[in-house]
Amino acid sequence: MEEQRNPPKILEEEGKEESAMKKKSQNEISSLPDSILLHILSLLPVKYAAATSVLAKRWRDLSICNLIHAANLDFGDEVADNPAPEQFVDFVNRCVNIHVGKKIERFRLCFDPSDRFRSDAVNWIGFATRKNVKELHLDFCRRRDHYDIREETTSDEHKPFELPELLFTNESLTHLDLSHCVLTLPLDFSGFGFLKTLRLRDVNITETTLECLLANCPVLEKLILKECPLQSIKIPESNQQLRTLTLCHCWQGSEIEISAPNIRSFLYWGKLMQWFSIKNISALEEAVIYIREREDGRPDDVRIRILSDLAYVKILTICGGALPWHTPKDFRVTFNNLKELQLLADSVCDVYSFFRQSICPCLERFYIRLPGVPEDMCLWEYVGMPTVEPLNCVFNHLKLIKMGNFRGSKVELKMVKFLLERATVLESLVLVVPQESYAIKKDLGDESEDSEFQSNSIKTPPLCLLQEKLLQLPKASLGAQIILRESLEGCNDILLNR
Repeated sequence: MEEQRNPPKILEEEGKEESAMKKKSQNEISSLPDSILLHILSLLPVKYAAATSVLAKRWRDLSICNLIHAANLDFGDEVADNPAPEQFVDFVNRCVNIHVGKKIERFRLCFDPSDRFRSDAVNWIGFATRKNVKELHLDFCRRRDHYDIREETTSDEHKPFELPELLFTNESLTHLDLSHCVLTLPLDFSGFGFLKTLRLRDVNITETTLECLLANCPVLEKLILKECPLQSIKIPESNQQLRTLTLCHCWQGSEIEISAPNIRSFLYWGKLMQWFSIKNISALEEAVIYIREREDGRPDDVRIRILSDLAYVKILTICGGALPWHTPKDFRVTFNNLKELQLLADSVCDVYSFFRQSICPCLERFYIRLPGVPEDMCLWEYVGMPTVEPLNCVFNHLKLIKMGNFRGSKVELKMVKFLLERATVLESLVLVVPQESYAIKKDLGDESEDSEFQSNSIKTPPLCLLQEKLLQLPKASLGAQIILRESLEGCNDILLNR
Protein backbone atom coordinates (compact mmCIF):
# COMPACT_ATOMS: atom_id res chain seq x y z
CA MET A 1 0.00 0.00 0.00
CA GLU A 2 2.85 2.36 0.85
CA GLU A 3 4.37 1.74 -2.58
CA GLN A 4 1.09 2.76 -4.24
CA ARG A 5 0.86 6.00 -2.28
CA ASN A 6 4.37 7.18 -3.05
CA PRO A 7 3.93 8.05 -6.76
CA PRO A 8 1.18 10.62 -6.14
CA LYS A 9 3.37 12.28 -3.51
CA ILE A 10 6.28 12.37 -5.93
CA LEU A 11 4.10 13.92 -8.65
CA GLU A 12 2.74 16.45 -6.18
CA GLU A 13 6.27 17.46 -5.16
CA GLU A 14 7.33 17.77 -8.82
CA GLY A 15 4.28 19.94 -9.50
CA LYS A 16 5.12 22.22 -6.58
CA GLU A 17 8.73 22.46 -7.72
CA GLU A 18 7.69 23.37 -11.30
CA SER A 19 5.22 25.95 -9.99
CA ALA A 20 7.91 27.46 -7.78
CA MET A 21 10.32 27.69 -10.71
CA LYS A 22 7.69 29.44 -12.87
CA LYS A 23 6.95 31.87 -10.04
CA LYS A 24 10.63 32.56 -9.60
CA SER A 25 11.04 33.15 -13.34
CA GLN A 26 8.06 35.53 -13.39
CA ASN A 27 9.44 37.41 -10.40
CA GLU A 28 12.84 37.71 -12.05
CA ILE A 29 11.24 39.20 -15.19
CA SER A 30 9.04 41.55 -13.18
CA SER A 31 12.04 42.72 -11.17
CA LEU A 32 13.67 44.10 -14.31
CA PRO A 33 13.61 47.90 -14.70
CA ASP A 34 10.98 49.51 -16.92
CA SER A 35 13.54 50.49 -19.55
CA ILE A 36 14.52 46.86 -20.18
CA LEU A 37 10.91 45.64 -20.20
CA LEU A 38 9.99 48.36 -22.68
CA HIS A 39 12.86 47.27 -24.89
CA ILE A 40 11.59 43.66 -24.77
CA LEU A 41 8.07 44.80 -25.65
CA SER A 42 9.42 46.83 -28.57
CA LEU A 43 10.82 43.65 -30.10
CA LEU A 44 7.45 41.86 -30.07
CA PRO A 45 4.74 42.14 -32.75
CA VAL A 46 2.10 44.66 -31.73
CA LYS A 47 -0.49 41.98 -31.03
CA TYR A 48 1.66 40.16 -28.49
CA ALA A 49 3.01 43.33 -26.90
CA ALA A 50 -0.57 44.53 -26.36
CA ALA A 51 -1.56 41.15 -24.88
CA THR A 52 0.81 41.65 -21.93
CA SER A 53 -1.52 44.34 -20.59
CA VAL A 54 -3.70 41.65 -18.96
CA LEU A 55 -0.89 40.44 -16.69
CA ALA A 56 -0.95 43.28 -14.16
CA LYS A 57 -1.38 47.03 -13.85
CA ARG A 58 2.35 47.57 -14.29
CA TRP A 59 2.33 45.57 -17.52
CA ARG A 60 -0.75 47.43 -18.73
CA ASP A 61 1.02 50.76 -18.18
CA LEU A 62 4.14 49.47 -19.90
CA SER A 63 2.11 48.13 -22.82
CA ILE A 64 0.39 51.48 -23.36
CA CYS A 65 3.71 53.31 -23.04
CA ASN A 66 5.25 50.95 -25.58
CA LEU A 67 2.43 51.50 -28.07
CA ILE A 68 2.36 55.28 -27.88
CA HIS A 69 6.13 55.49 -28.42
CA ALA A 70 6.63 52.33 -30.54
CA ALA A 71 9.33 52.55 -33.18
CA ASN A 72 8.30 49.22 -34.70
CA LEU A 73 4.64 48.74 -35.64
CA ASP A 74 4.09 45.26 -37.05
CA PHE A 75 0.55 44.45 -38.17
CA GLY A 76 1.58 41.28 -39.95
CA ASP A 77 -0.05 37.90 -40.51
CA GLU A 78 -0.18 37.08 -36.81
CA VAL A 79 -2.41 40.13 -36.35
CA ALA A 80 -4.35 39.89 -39.61
CA ASP A 81 -5.23 36.22 -39.11
CA ASN A 82 -8.61 37.12 -37.67
CA PRO A 83 -11.85 36.15 -39.44
CA ALA A 84 -13.39 39.60 -38.83
CA PRO A 85 -11.63 42.44 -40.72
CA GLU A 86 -13.55 44.99 -38.62
CA GLN A 87 -11.65 43.86 -35.54
CA PHE A 88 -8.33 44.20 -37.35
CA VAL A 89 -9.17 47.69 -38.62
CA ASP A 90 -10.34 48.78 -35.16
CA PHE A 91 -7.14 47.45 -33.54
CA VAL A 92 -4.83 49.20 -36.04
CA ASN A 93 -6.79 52.45 -35.78
CA ARG A 94 -6.49 52.42 -31.98
CA CYS A 95 -2.74 51.82 -32.16
CA VAL A 96 -2.26 54.57 -34.73
CA ASN A 97 -4.42 57.09 -32.89
CA ILE A 98 -2.62 56.77 -29.55
CA HIS A 99 0.87 56.93 -31.06
CA VAL A 100 2.67 60.14 -30.09
CA GLY A 101 6.22 59.35 -31.17
CA LYS A 102 7.79 61.64 -33.74
CA LYS A 103 9.33 58.85 -35.79
CA ILE A 104 8.93 55.13 -36.46
CA GLU A 105 11.64 52.88 -37.81
CA ARG A 106 9.48 50.13 -39.27
CA PHE A 107 5.82 49.77 -40.28
CA ARG A 108 4.45 46.47 -41.57
CA LEU A 109 0.92 45.83 -42.77
CA CYS A 110 -0.57 42.57 -44.12
CA PHE A 111 -4.21 43.16 -44.97
CA ASP A 112 -6.57 43.34 -47.92
CA PRO A 113 -8.73 46.41 -47.30
CA SER A 114 -11.19 45.73 -50.16
CA ASP A 115 -13.48 48.66 -50.95
CA ARG A 116 -14.79 48.97 -47.40
CA PHE A 117 -11.51 49.78 -45.73
CA ARG A 118 -9.49 51.49 -48.46
CA SER A 119 -9.69 54.85 -46.70
CA ASP A 120 -8.36 53.26 -43.49
CA ALA A 121 -5.41 51.75 -45.35
CA VAL A 122 -4.65 55.11 -46.96
CA ASN A 123 -4.75 56.75 -43.52
CA TRP A 124 -2.31 54.16 -42.14
CA ILE A 125 0.12 54.76 -45.00
CA GLY A 126 -0.24 58.50 -44.42
CA PHE A 127 0.48 57.98 -40.73
CA ALA A 128 3.66 56.03 -41.49
CA THR A 129 4.74 58.67 -44.02
CA ARG A 130 4.20 61.54 -41.57
CA LYS A 131 6.27 59.64 -39.00
CA ASN A 132 9.15 59.44 -41.52
CA VAL A 133 9.17 55.65 -41.50
CA LYS A 134 12.39 54.07 -42.74
CA GLU A 135 11.22 50.50 -43.42
CA LEU A 136 7.80 50.11 -44.98
CA HIS A 137 6.27 46.69 -45.73
CA LEU A 138 2.82 46.64 -47.34
CA ASP A 139 1.15 43.39 -48.38
CA PHE A 140 -2.40 43.68 -49.73
CA CYS A 141 -2.84 40.00 -50.54
CA ARG A 142 -6.48 38.92 -50.64
CA ARG A 143 -7.46 36.48 -47.91
CA ARG A 144 -10.76 34.78 -48.62
CA ASP A 145 -11.46 33.86 -45.01
CA HIS A 146 -11.69 37.55 -44.13
CA TYR A 147 -14.78 38.16 -46.19
CA ASP A 148 -18.38 37.17 -46.30
CA ILE A 149 -19.34 34.92 -49.22
CA ARG A 150 -22.19 37.28 -50.10
CA GLU A 151 -19.72 40.08 -50.75
CA GLU A 152 -17.75 37.94 -53.20
CA THR A 153 -20.82 36.84 -55.15
CA THR A 154 -22.10 40.40 -55.60
CA SER A 155 -18.74 41.90 -56.52
CA ASP A 156 -17.96 41.82 -60.24
CA GLU A 157 -14.23 42.22 -59.78
CA HIS A 158 -11.85 42.65 -56.89
CA LYS A 159 -9.81 45.76 -57.60
CA PRO A 160 -6.20 45.68 -56.43
CA PHE A 161 -5.18 48.35 -53.96
CA GLU A 162 -3.76 51.49 -55.58
CA LEU A 163 -0.96 53.05 -53.59
CA PRO A 164 -1.70 56.67 -52.61
CA GLU A 165 0.52 59.43 -53.95
CA LEU A 166 1.44 60.57 -50.44
CA LEU A 167 3.56 57.40 -50.05
CA PHE A 168 6.02 58.81 -52.59
CA THR A 169 6.64 61.96 -50.56
CA ASN A 170 8.53 60.07 -47.87
CA GLU A 171 12.17 61.07 -48.16
CA SER A 172 13.30 58.89 -45.23
CA LEU A 173 12.62 55.46 -46.72
CA THR A 174 15.53 53.02 -46.74
CA HIS A 175 13.53 49.78 -47.30
CA LEU A 176 10.33 49.49 -49.34
CA ASP A 177 8.54 46.15 -49.67
CA LEU A 178 5.27 46.11 -51.68
CA SER A 179 3.01 43.17 -52.53
CA HIS A 180 -0.27 42.73 -54.45
CA CYS A 181 -0.99 46.35 -55.36
CA VAL A 182 -0.81 48.95 -58.14
CA LEU A 183 2.16 51.32 -58.26
CA THR A 184 1.84 54.56 -60.19
CA LEU A 185 4.27 57.41 -59.60
CA PRO A 186 2.98 60.99 -59.25
CA LEU A 187 4.14 63.47 -61.88
CA ASP A 188 6.14 65.44 -59.31
CA PHE A 189 7.97 62.38 -57.91
CA SER A 190 11.39 63.57 -56.79
CA GLY A 191 12.77 60.18 -55.82
CA PHE A 192 13.76 58.16 -52.76
CA GLY A 193 17.15 59.58 -51.92
CA PHE A 194 17.96 57.07 -49.17
CA LEU A 195 16.25 53.93 -50.46
CA LYS A 196 18.60 50.93 -50.32
CA THR A 197 16.22 47.98 -50.70
CA LEU A 198 13.22 47.72 -53.05
CA ARG A 199 11.11 44.57 -53.22
CA LEU A 200 8.07 44.33 -55.50
CA ARG A 201 5.95 41.18 -55.53
CA ASP A 202 2.91 40.87 -57.78
CA VAL A 203 2.89 44.64 -58.18
CA ASN A 204 1.15 46.09 -61.21
CA ILE A 205 3.82 48.39 -62.56
CA THR A 206 4.67 49.52 -66.10
CA GLU A 207 8.10 49.48 -67.71
CA THR A 208 8.11 53.30 -67.79
CA THR A 209 7.26 53.54 -64.10
CA LEU A 210 9.98 51.07 -63.15
CA GLU A 211 12.50 52.97 -65.26
CA CYS A 212 11.57 56.26 -63.58
CA LEU A 213 11.65 54.67 -60.13
CA LEU A 214 15.12 53.19 -60.60
CA ALA A 215 16.44 56.43 -62.07
CA ASN A 216 15.40 58.26 -58.90
CA CYS A 217 16.86 55.85 -56.33
CA PRO A 218 20.55 56.84 -56.46
CA VAL A 219 21.73 54.66 -53.54
CA LEU A 220 19.66 51.55 -54.27
CA GLU A 221 21.64 48.43 -53.32
CA LYS A 222 19.09 45.61 -53.51
CA LEU A 223 16.28 45.10 -56.03
CA ILE A 224 13.82 42.19 -56.03
CA LEU A 225 11.13 41.83 -58.69
CA LYS A 226 8.85 38.85 -58.25
CA GLU A 227 5.71 37.96 -60.23
CA CYS A 228 5.49 41.43 -61.75
CA PRO A 229 3.68 41.69 -65.12
CA LEU A 230 6.54 43.36 -66.99
CA GLN A 231 7.21 42.77 -70.68
CA SER A 232 10.67 44.26 -70.52
CA ILE A 233 13.04 44.55 -67.55
CA LYS A 234 15.95 46.95 -67.95
CA ILE A 235 18.42 47.74 -65.18
CA PRO A 236 20.37 50.81 -66.34
CA GLU A 237 24.04 51.58 -65.93
CA SER A 238 23.10 54.59 -63.77
CA ASN A 239 22.32 52.27 -60.83
CA GLN A 240 25.95 52.32 -59.75
CA GLN A 241 25.22 51.26 -56.15
CA LEU A 242 23.12 48.19 -57.02
CA ARG A 243 24.73 45.10 -55.48
CA THR A 244 21.94 42.46 -55.41
CA LEU A 245 19.40 41.77 -58.17
CA THR A 246 16.65 39.12 -58.05
CA LEU A 247 14.20 38.49 -60.90
CA CYS A 248 11.72 35.74 -60.19
CA HIS A 249 8.60 34.41 -61.97
CA CYS A 250 8.03 37.43 -64.22
CA TRP A 251 6.32 35.18 -66.73
CA GLN A 252 5.01 37.90 -69.04
CA GLY A 253 8.48 39.21 -69.81
CA SER A 254 10.19 38.81 -73.16
CA GLU A 255 13.47 40.65 -72.62
CA ILE A 256 15.95 41.36 -69.83
CA GLU A 257 18.83 43.79 -70.13
CA ILE A 258 21.14 44.40 -67.19
CA SER A 259 23.82 47.08 -67.37
CA ALA A 260 24.42 47.99 -63.70
CA PRO A 261 28.19 47.48 -63.39
CA ASN A 262 28.61 46.73 -59.68
CA ILE A 263 26.16 43.87 -59.13
CA ARG A 264 27.65 41.26 -56.80
CA SER A 265 24.73 38.81 -56.65
CA PHE A 266 22.23 37.95 -59.41
CA LEU A 267 19.36 35.46 -59.22
CA TYR A 268 17.06 34.65 -62.12
CA TRP A 269 14.21 32.15 -61.88
CA GLY A 270 11.74 31.94 -64.76
CA LYS A 271 11.32 31.18 -68.43
CA LEU A 272 13.84 31.58 -71.22
CA MET A 273 13.45 35.13 -72.51
CA GLN A 274 13.68 36.04 -76.17
CA TRP A 275 16.46 38.47 -75.26
CA PHE A 276 18.72 38.14 -72.24
CA SER A 277 21.73 40.40 -71.85
CA ILE A 278 24.03 40.98 -68.87
CA LYS A 279 26.55 43.68 -69.71
CA ASN A 280 29.74 44.85 -68.00
CA ILE A 281 29.27 43.18 -64.61
CA SER A 282 32.84 42.14 -63.93
CA ALA A 283 32.14 42.58 -60.19
CA LEU A 284 29.70 39.64 -60.22
CA GLU A 285 30.48 37.16 -57.44
CA GLU A 286 27.44 34.90 -57.27
CA ALA A 287 24.77 34.00 -59.83
CA VAL A 288 21.78 31.65 -59.81
CA ILE A 289 20.15 30.87 -63.17
CA TYR A 290 17.13 28.57 -63.08
CA ILE A 291 15.14 28.13 -66.29
CA ARG A 292 12.52 25.58 -65.41
CA GLU A 293 11.58 24.11 -68.77
CA ARG A 294 13.50 23.65 -71.99
CA GLU A 295 11.74 24.96 -75.07
CA ASP A 296 13.14 22.70 -77.75
CA GLY A 297 11.88 24.86 -80.59
CA ARG A 298 13.90 27.90 -79.51
CA PRO A 299 17.51 28.33 -80.76
CA ASP A 300 20.34 28.10 -78.25
CA ASP A 301 21.70 31.58 -78.98
CA VAL A 302 20.05 33.04 -75.84
CA ARG A 303 21.52 30.30 -73.64
CA ILE A 304 24.93 30.83 -75.23
CA ARG A 305 24.70 34.54 -74.45
CA ILE A 306 23.72 33.87 -70.81
CA LEU A 307 26.66 31.54 -70.30
CA SER A 308 29.07 33.99 -71.93
CA ASP A 309 27.84 36.95 -69.88
CA LEU A 310 28.48 35.07 -66.61
CA ALA A 311 32.20 34.60 -67.28
CA TYR A 312 33.33 36.69 -64.29
CA VAL A 313 31.26 34.89 -61.66
CA LYS A 314 32.87 33.23 -58.61
CA ILE A 315 29.95 31.07 -57.42
CA LEU A 316 27.48 29.76 -60.01
CA THR A 317 24.24 27.80 -59.62
CA ILE A 318 22.73 26.81 -62.96
CA CYS A 319 20.13 24.30 -64.10
CA GLY A 320 20.14 22.04 -67.13
CA GLY A 321 17.44 24.12 -68.83
CA ALA A 322 19.84 27.07 -69.03
CA LEU A 323 22.59 25.15 -70.83
CA PRO A 324 22.82 25.15 -74.63
CA TRP A 325 22.84 21.77 -76.37
CA HIS A 326 24.23 22.84 -79.72
CA THR A 327 27.07 25.36 -79.88
CA PRO A 328 29.68 26.31 -82.48
CA LYS A 329 32.72 24.01 -82.44
CA ASP A 330 35.03 26.75 -81.19
CA PHE A 331 32.62 28.01 -78.49
CA ARG A 332 34.20 28.07 -75.03
CA VAL A 333 33.60 30.24 -71.97
CA THR A 334 36.54 30.62 -69.62
CA PHE A 335 35.43 31.06 -66.02
CA ASN A 336 38.71 32.29 -64.57
CA ASN A 337 37.16 33.29 -61.24
CA LEU A 338 34.80 30.35 -60.72
CA LYS A 339 35.50 28.60 -57.40
CA GLU A 340 32.15 26.90 -56.76
CA LEU A 341 29.66 25.36 -59.18
CA GLN A 342 26.24 23.93 -58.39
CA LEU A 343 24.55 22.17 -61.29
CA LEU A 344 20.85 21.27 -61.07
CA ALA A 345 20.95 18.63 -63.75
CA ASP A 346 18.13 17.21 -65.85
CA SER A 347 20.57 14.50 -66.89
CA VAL A 348 24.18 13.44 -66.38
CA CYS A 349 24.60 14.78 -69.90
CA ASP A 350 24.31 18.29 -68.44
CA VAL A 351 27.65 17.71 -66.70
CA TYR A 352 29.28 16.84 -70.01
CA SER A 353 27.58 19.77 -71.77
CA PHE A 354 28.77 22.31 -69.22
CA PHE A 355 32.41 21.23 -69.28
CA ARG A 356 32.38 20.87 -73.07
CA GLN A 357 31.41 24.54 -73.28
CA SER A 358 33.34 25.86 -70.28
CA ILE A 359 36.87 26.03 -68.95
CA CYS A 360 37.11 26.32 -65.16
CA PRO A 361 40.80 26.45 -64.22
CA CYS A 362 40.18 27.47 -60.57
CA LEU A 363 37.15 25.31 -59.69
CA GLU A 364 37.40 23.99 -56.11
CA ARG A 365 33.88 22.79 -55.21
CA PHE A 366 31.37 21.05 -57.48
CA TYR A 367 27.83 20.20 -56.35
CA ILE A 368 25.52 18.18 -58.60
CA ARG A 369 21.83 17.46 -58.09
CA LEU A 370 20.97 14.56 -60.37
CA PRO A 371 17.39 14.11 -61.64
CA GLY A 372 14.93 12.54 -59.22
CA VAL A 373 14.07 9.65 -61.54
CA PRO A 374 16.29 7.13 -63.41
CA GLU A 375 17.41 8.29 -66.85
CA ASP A 376 16.77 6.93 -70.31
CA MET A 377 19.87 7.83 -72.32
CA CYS A 378 18.23 6.69 -75.55
CA LEU A 379 15.59 9.38 -75.00
CA TRP A 380 18.22 12.10 -74.55
CA GLU A 381 19.99 11.02 -77.71
CA TYR A 382 16.66 11.02 -79.56
CA VAL A 383 15.89 14.64 -78.63
CA GLY A 384 19.40 15.70 -79.62
CA MET A 385 21.14 16.09 -76.27
CA PRO A 386 24.91 15.53 -76.45
CA THR A 387 25.92 12.42 -74.48
CA VAL A 388 29.66 12.29 -75.22
CA GLU A 389 32.27 13.12 -72.57
CA PRO A 390 34.29 16.27 -73.25
CA LEU A 391 37.96 15.80 -74.13
CA ASN A 392 40.96 17.62 -72.65
CA CYS A 393 39.11 18.45 -69.44
CA VAL A 394 41.26 18.56 -66.27
CA PHE A 395 40.43 19.84 -62.77
CA ASN A 396 43.69 20.88 -61.15
CA HIS A 397 42.11 22.62 -58.13
CA LEU A 398 38.94 20.62 -57.55
CA LYS A 399 38.88 19.40 -53.92
CA LEU A 400 35.24 18.53 -53.23
CA ILE A 401 32.50 16.90 -55.31
CA LYS A 402 29.06 16.28 -53.82
CA MET A 403 26.37 14.50 -55.80
CA GLY A 404 22.71 14.22 -54.77
CA ASN A 405 20.11 11.67 -55.99
CA PHE A 406 22.92 9.22 -56.84
CA ARG A 407 21.50 5.78 -57.67
CA GLY A 408 24.55 4.04 -59.01
CA SER A 409 23.28 3.48 -62.54
CA LYS A 410 25.71 2.77 -65.38
CA VAL A 411 25.51 6.34 -66.72
CA GLU A 412 26.06 7.80 -63.24
CA LEU A 413 29.05 5.56 -62.55
CA LYS A 414 30.48 6.54 -65.92
CA MET A 415 30.18 10.21 -64.94
CA VAL A 416 31.82 9.55 -61.54
CA LYS A 417 34.68 7.84 -63.36
CA PHE A 418 34.98 10.84 -65.69
CA LEU A 419 35.34 13.19 -62.72
CA LEU A 420 37.68 10.98 -60.67
CA GLU A 421 40.08 10.55 -63.60
CA ARG A 422 40.38 14.32 -64.08
CA ALA A 423 40.41 15.73 -60.52
CA THR A 424 44.10 15.61 -59.67
CA VAL A 425 43.91 17.03 -56.13
CA LEU A 426 40.46 15.78 -55.13
CA GLU A 427 40.00 15.28 -51.38
CA SER A 428 36.38 14.10 -51.08
CA LEU A 429 33.65 12.72 -53.31
CA VAL A 430 30.33 12.60 -51.44
CA LEU A 431 27.53 10.55 -53.03
CA VAL A 432 24.08 11.00 -51.49
CA VAL A 433 21.81 8.04 -52.22
CA PRO A 434 17.99 8.37 -52.05
CA GLN A 435 16.48 6.05 -49.48
CA GLU A 436 14.20 4.40 -52.03
CA SER A 437 17.15 3.25 -54.20
CA TYR A 438 17.04 -0.38 -53.18
CA ALA A 439 16.56 -1.93 -56.61
CA ILE A 440 19.71 -0.65 -58.28
CA LYS A 441 21.67 -3.82 -58.82
CA LYS A 442 20.34 -4.31 -62.34
CA ASP A 443 21.62 -0.87 -63.29
CA LEU A 444 25.00 -1.87 -61.86
CA GLY A 445 25.22 -4.55 -64.52
CA ASP A 446 24.94 -7.73 -62.39
CA GLU A 447 22.16 -9.33 -64.40
CA SER A 448 23.28 -12.83 -63.49
CA GLU A 449 22.41 -12.22 -59.86
CA ASP A 450 19.24 -10.31 -60.65
CA SER A 451 16.78 -12.91 -59.34
CA GLU A 452 18.71 -13.37 -56.11
CA PHE A 453 18.91 -9.63 -55.67
CA GLN A 454 15.17 -9.17 -56.12
CA SER A 455 14.47 -11.68 -53.37
CA ASN A 456 16.81 -9.92 -50.96
CA SER A 457 16.47 -6.31 -52.16
CA ILE A 458 14.50 -5.10 -49.14
CA LYS A 459 17.12 -6.50 -46.74
CA THR A 460 20.19 -5.26 -48.63
CA PRO A 461 20.95 -1.54 -48.29
CA PRO A 462 22.04 0.15 -51.54
CA LEU A 463 25.21 1.54 -49.99
CA CYS A 464 26.71 -1.94 -49.66
CA LEU A 465 25.94 -2.79 -53.29
CA LEU A 466 27.75 0.31 -54.54
CA GLN A 467 30.98 -0.21 -52.62
CA GLU A 468 32.54 -2.76 -54.93
CA LYS A 469 31.80 -0.80 -58.11
CA LEU A 470 33.12 2.46 -56.70
CA LEU A 471 36.31 0.87 -55.39
CA GLN A 472 37.11 -0.35 -58.90
CA LEU A 473 37.09 3.15 -60.41
CA PRO A 474 40.49 4.75 -61.15
CA LYS A 475 41.39 8.00 -59.39
CA ALA A 476 43.81 10.73 -60.42
CA SER A 477 44.05 11.74 -56.75
CA LEU A 478 45.08 8.67 -54.79
CA GLY A 479 44.19 10.32 -51.49
CA ALA A 480 40.60 11.09 -52.50
CA GLN A 481 37.96 9.67 -50.18
CA ILE A 482 34.62 8.44 -51.53
CA ILE A 483 31.79 8.85 -49.04
CA LEU A 484 28.41 7.17 -49.51
CA ARG A 485 25.56 8.71 -47.60
CA GLU A 486 21.82 8.13 -47.44
CA SER A 487 19.69 11.22 -47.84
CA LEU A 488 17.89 10.76 -44.51
CA GLU A 489 19.49 12.25 -41.41
CA GLY A 490 20.88 9.86 -38.86
CA CYS A 491 22.18 7.34 -41.42
CA ASN A 492 25.82 6.32 -41.17
CA ASP A 493 28.28 7.23 -43.89
CA ILE A 494 30.32 4.53 -45.59
CA LEU A 495 33.88 5.67 -46.21
CA LEU A 496 35.64 3.91 -49.08
CA ASN A 497 39.43 3.83 -49.26
CA ARG A 498 41.86 1.87 -51.35
